[in-house]
Order: sequence, then structure tokens, then C-alpha cells
Amino acid sequence: MFLLPLLAFPFLLAVAAYRLYVLPRRYMSGTLQMAQGTSKPISLLTGLAYLGLLAYTVCLVLLACKLALSSPTSIAEWLAVAPAFAGYPVAYIAAEWVFYYGFRRPPKQAK
Repeated sequence: MFLLPLLAFPFLLAVAAYRLYVLPRRYMSGTLQMAQGTSKPISLLTGLAYLGLLAYTVCLVLLACKLALSSPTSIAEWLAVAPAFAGYPVAYIAAEWVFYYGFRRPPKQAK
């Protein structure tokens, strides 16, 4: 049940770290804008999705470091933290869905 999300975790962690790095840079440079045609709640939801993904990513990295340092010996200790890692793909996909509707590229300007 947890195997497939746990196998996808390292890949999704790398992709999420890239997105968390690139989104603010693109927004500040103007190559990405908030969706204008939508209502204010989607803008708020987009900001909350970014902060939520950032917090979840940081917490999971800290949890992984804690697990690496303490090296749990029983399977019950590993299964206690498995839902946190298995839920990360769902949170990432939800955040990407919000980013898709919350951001837009600016129109190309004529040269």
C-alpha cells in the first residue's frame, strides 16, 4: 500500500525542491503572473499551496534526517513514519493542480 508512494518520494522531493526554488524567481522576474481572470480566493489558495508544500517538504527532510541519525531498528518504528512519506505525492499533486490554475504566463510582447 505504501510502497509505490515511498518509491516515488525521492523523485518528487527533487521536483518539489526545484518548483519551490523556481516559482518565486519566475514570479519576481515577471515571467509568471497570478491568474487575472479568476477570483481572489484562487490567488490566496495559490499562496497557501506554496507555503503548505514548502512546510511539508521541510518537515519531511527533517524527519528523514532524524531517521537517518537514530536508525530505527524495529519495523513498527518505520511504519509509524511511513504515512507521512506516503502522503507527500498527494500533497505535491494537489499543489501542482493549484499552481496550474493560480499562475499564468504573461502574453508575449511584440518586438
